[in-house]
Amino acid sequence: MTSDKIEPVHDKPALMAGDSLVIADLHIGKEEELRQAGITLPSQARRMGDEVVALVKECRPRRLIILGDLKHQFPRSTGLERREVPRFFDQLEGLVPEVHLVQGNHDGNISHILPRWVTLHGAGGFRIDDIGLVHGHAWSSSEIMEADSLLMGHNHPTIMFPDRLGFRSIHRCWIRGAFTGTSQRYSSLPQELIILPAFNEFSGGTIMNETGSRLLGPILNSGSVRMEEAKVYLLDGLYLGKLRDMMVEGKGGGLE
Repeated sequence: MTSDKIEPVHDKPALMAGDSLVIADLHIGKEEELRQAGITLPSQARRMGDEVVALVKECRPRRLIILGDLKHQFPRSTGLERREVPRFFDQLEGLVPEVHLVQGNHDGNISHILPRWVTLHGAGGFRIDDIGLVHGHAWSSSEIMEADSLLMGHNHPTIMFPDRLGFRSIHRCWIRGAFTGTSQRYSSLPQELIILPAFNEFSGGTIMNETGSRLLGPILNSGSVRMEEAKVYLLDGLYLGKLRDMMVEGKGGGLE
């Protein structure tokens, strides 16, 4: 499987990698954290489940792959998550032959609430042909880094457009970059890296073009990725240019 078989789904935070539908960062149960902060928001699990069902029916994948952070609270699961995660998979049962989950940093004890027919992979990720699949909060296995392409979640990439009045417009985006070709940890590196936008639009994001933004995960902080040369695309496929040409002053920061 080569990178020309990796194709984002138009206007959706999802892509097709060969015959696999790939999404990341649903953060089911995020609403509980927002409620504690004084923001009342109904559970988004059913809506996201409906969206995934629609994608499965449209794209007809052999596999559905979730690149981590299926749920939000860590290290334990809340009562909301224990209810909503099984309901989410109830919507998908029988619609797609295989469902895979790569364990993310928010997915502690996830095996206790996953249906048995969902395949759970560790934080090191897994590989299908020439595509490596990881969440991004941990080092990938050496086998994963020998793939041609690496698909990653975790950072919830967004792009910011400020105006002269101080207003900011922030949009989820795709990041497509390249590796430097050298690494102190790995004997080989993929040719390209694709960072997926978060599927849950309420999960927050890393503003990739804000100076001082803190990128998450050891791979992005290893110096092995040419982030300044990375290409930025909106969900509708609009190419915005390279990250280095879009940088704006900001306070920085990042997700947890």
